[in-house]
Amino acid sequence: MIDFPKAAQEKLFSTTPFITILSEDENKNNFDRKWLNMLSPPIKSKEMIVSEKFLSGKRLLQFEALQHCLVPRSRNFSHTQKQESIRLINDFLDKTPLSVQRKLALFFIVIDIFSLLFGGKTFKNSSPQKQIAIMNLFFDSPLGLFRKGFWGLNTLIKLGVFGQPSLYADIGYAKKEIDNHV
Repeated sequence: MIDFPKAAQEKLFSTTPFITILSEDENKNNFDRKWLNMLSPPIKSKEMIVSEKFLSGKRLLQFEALQHCLVPRSRNFSHTQKQESIRLINDFLDKTPLSVQRKLALFFIVIDIFSLLFGGKTFKNSSPQKQIAIMNLFFDSPLGLFRKGFWGLNTLIKLGVFGQPSLYADIGYAKKEIDNHV
């Protein structure tokens, strides 16, 4: 912290209307905070940064292509089932840290880069055979980070499909009641 004499502080900051001059009894940390606020641009709150849902726009289209590739049953979804799938995943991702969301968004980009390198098209515009080949690259990649990304994405996609109570009967899942009286 820079410790200016009181007279220097008054002269230096008297022309700046948005800075108050510290009195002797004010906390010196307050001075540091005001000084840093002057130098750094305003930071948006988390609500402002994440104003839209994770699955929206182009990312939603790519996600649907990934979902159709990894869980073909999703191709036959009604509009309501598609919306429920998107809601389940967005609700889950809303509870995860921004850093995890950024990594997932980056993994979507990596998938498109691999699709462009090996097929000349983005993932959603590739043929189903090319899409499966791209997913297999990540499934058994020698790079652990790619495998981890694939399995995380695969889990999210399956959450969106198999997490829908309306599909429980179709997939043979019988929800069991938990006995809490033990």
